Amino acid sequence: MVGSLSPVTRRQMDASPSYVQLRLPADTDRWRATRDETTRLLRAGRSVMVSTTPPEGEVDALAAARVAQDTASFVASVLHANRLERVGIAGGDTSSLATLGLGMWGLSHKADLAPGVALCSTRSDLPALDGLELMLKGGQMGPPGLFELLVHGT
Repeated sequence: MVGSLSPVTRRQMDASPSYVQLRLPADTDRWRATRDETTRLLRAGRSVMVSTTPPEGEVDALAAARVAQDTASFVASVLHANRLERVGIAGGDTSSLATLGLGMWGLSHKADLAPGVALCSTRSDLPALDGLELMLKGGQMGPPGLFELLVHGT
């Protein structure tokens, strides 16, 4: 899930041919179709990268916070509908809000995929989330091939 509006993260997306890339519409009323398509692709064994649609015009702090909160809600809806082994969330605000909204009570560090990019194991009373490998990264972190490392790395 890419909530980051960072040019670094957008370059990482461009360097990610292993994923089917979907855009999350700005209109939250149209998210069901994106969530359903994400679920269909995941169940077919595909790697999926869903990214936010940047707000129109100049992005202020309030607009960025709203995008992060909405994106976190979308991530929660996908994870509660699908049993996944590994998920990445790109965007400092997005990843922070998503981890708070997922119903986890802990994270344990597994590895660093790159400087400033952690791969963690989640702890939760919800079976679908307990033990999930979760990559968290801020927008300016990681090399161009980071998302490929996430999907193909160990």
